[in-house]
Amino acid sequence: MKKKSPIIITLFTTCLLITCIGLLPAPAAAQGQTTICTYTINTLPYTASAPGTYCLKAHKTTSMTSGNAITINSDDVVIDLNGFTIDGTSGGPATQAFGISGTSGTSRKNFIVRNGTVKGFLVGVSIINGGDHLVEGIHADQSLGYGISIIAASRSIIRNNIVTNTGGYDIIGYTTTGIFSWNGRNNVIVNNDITNFTATMPSSAFGINVAGACGGTIIEGNRIGNLTSPWGNAIGIYADGAWEGVSIINNRLSNLGYGIWFNPSDVSSKYRDNVTIGVNGPYMPGGIDIGNNN
Repeated sequence: MKKKSPIIITLFTTCLLITCIGLLPAPAAAQGQTTICTYTINTLPYTASAPGTYCLKAHKTTSMTSGNAITINSDDVVIDLNGFTIDGTSGGPATQAFGISGTSGTSRKNFIVRNGTVKGFLVGVSIINGGDHLVEGIHADQSLGYGISIIAASRSIIRNNIVTNTGGYDIIGYTTTGIFSWNGRNNVIVNNDITNFTATMPSSAFGINVAGACGGTIIEGNRIGNLTSPWGNAIGIYADGAWEGVSIINNRLSNLGYGIWFNPSDVSSKYRDNVTIGVNGPYMPGGIDIGNNN
């Protein structure tokens, strides 16, 4: 039998290896630091006043009791914490300080806040006005009032965040809330974990609270549990979509007073595929049940 040329064998082996490598899945993108930063946040407080990517390169602490640790004051700003922490716990239990806040101008757009921990502020991340914003990969921990808040901002996304240990702001009637969205249409709140917090004064505790003119908002794939309130009003998802309706899909709710609570006059919101465990009142009146809720 005629032997194959070593060159042919080598070429065949090389081609086979290339083919096999091509069939392997691509490696996952590394969750490391952003290497291309327009600006570095070296001190707090800090204001992002021009478009660009602003990065942390180390953990930062502050004892401020008012104002914002980081203020966004321009369109098209990325705040990338690069896996680091902004720690405001030394501001104490009565602090009025916010962690990261984008509040300027009714037409501001394209704020991105991502990839790190914001700890010990009255509000961890706050965005007011404008639209097309994104909050992702944030761990909002030990916020006294709200973990993540987005007000009067539409077409925005809050995804893949962790909100823990919220509560401690001792003002009667103040609602302790993991994620709060008010007067923002067509927002998406998806794949967030909200757990382990207590309203310390006689007020309600909300995992997700969507209220006002919030039509078209989608609340999907979130996991909410272990919330308590002295009034017993620990609510997984509160949806006040009486005017336009929201969609509540495939959420997991556990160890709460109430699972999903609608405005009683809400005849537009729809909910399906939600699961409750250890919830006294799983689904309160309002909204339209379109199936597979238990």
